[in-house]
Amino acid sequence: MLRCFTLVFALLAACPSARLTAQEPRWYERLRFDGDFRLRHETFFQSDTGTRGRLRIRLRAGFTLPLTSTLTTGFRLASAEPGSVTSHNVTLTGALTPKNLFIDRAFLAWTPNSWLSITGGKFGLPLQRPAGLMRSELVFDDEVAPEGIHEQITLVSSRSGTVRRLMLLGEQWSLAEVPGETDAWMLGGQAVLDLALGGRATATLTGGFFGFLHQEMLARARNNNSALLVTNGVVLADGTILEGGQPLVPPSGNPFLAFVSDFKLVNGSIGISVDSVFRRMPLQLYLDLVHNSGAEVERNGLWSGLTVGALRRPGDWSASVLYTRVERESVVSIYSYSDLGLGGTNVEGPVWTAQYRMAGPLTLSYRHHYTRPLIPVPALPDRRLHRILLDAGVSF
Repeated sequence: MLRCFTLVFALLAACPSARLTAQEPRWYERLRFDGDFRLRHETFFQSDTGTRGRLRIRLRAGFTLPLTSTLTTGFRLASAEPGSVTSHNVTLTGALTPKNLFIDRAFLAWTPNSWLSITGGKFGLPLQRPAGLMRSELVFDDEVAPEGIHEQITLVSSRSGTVRRLMLLGEQWSLAEVPGETDAWMLGGQAVLDLALGGRATATLTGGFFGFLHQEMLARARNNNSALLVTNGVVLADGTILEGGQPLVPPSGNPFLAFVSDFKLVNGSIGISVDSVFRRMPLQLYLDLVHNSGAEVERNGLWSGLTVGALRRPGDWSASVLYTRVERESVVSIYSYSDLGLGGTNVEGPVWTAQYRMAGPLTLSYRHHYTRPLIPVPALPDRRLHRILLDAGVSF
């Protein structure tokens, strides 16, 4: 009997259909799973309000699945406080209550050839932003997950020569769908150019425009969602103007009606990386600028950064310093970097970061923000804030 089973299995293994099945992985074999977990202790030092500390966690996990050679789908869950747009952190509080998980990504991507890709759904931020140890989050926080359509067209892709890549990005993000009223959208695009500058240096240049249509819907969204941080100037329902520059709360019975400014953001950046500068470690520099042509005053912002080192293997370290200046109307405060000062706009100051990669996937990180308001306002007369983040994170 054992010999009969052996003969049958040998015949099945030799037949063409069996070989074909072995060559084509099943769907669960093509499934790519990844995620990360981070434990954070966050401390605020302010001269007028004392010290505050809190323990926070972030969990993100999901998969991508190539359905065909041109079609890919993906899905990811992430922790977050209800209503949050720019942070997946959850504060450990509430008498040991369970914490929330939400759909952070759910998308379908079509790549019919090597130069075109179209993605629809809710996806990771696709814009190219200059990066050192800390990627620029001047216009959009790193954890913003757009909803809508994204296109990428690659005009040049080369492994030799000065021009290594030239691509165009198109963005149509659905921000608010309101029955019976005009929907809010972000329509924009970006051009990205990668250059090789000799054998050790590379440069990336970007230029983009991001226009927010019917952005008054974003101001009104704050009326029902306290997790949205509004520091841009707003107009109330009775016509009163709140200048902004600090976190704004809708007065009882007098909700937000619209922003004072339009948002037509012109954004450009340059990043340069030089290999083997300091003990065989790379050096990275970047400058990121934004100008809001839809505002009349306080409409410019910048991030400039320098990084030494890279986390390529256990035992590696990296350190960076950057300077930020984000004027009140320069970006949409709902979407900008949430950890700068108390979040939002009308803030400037340096940020220091250091990371060390331990054995395995564990990385330790220290980040220190030292910021102050650009223009003193009643709630923030000249409040200088130290915001320190201590992180232990793993990827899987």
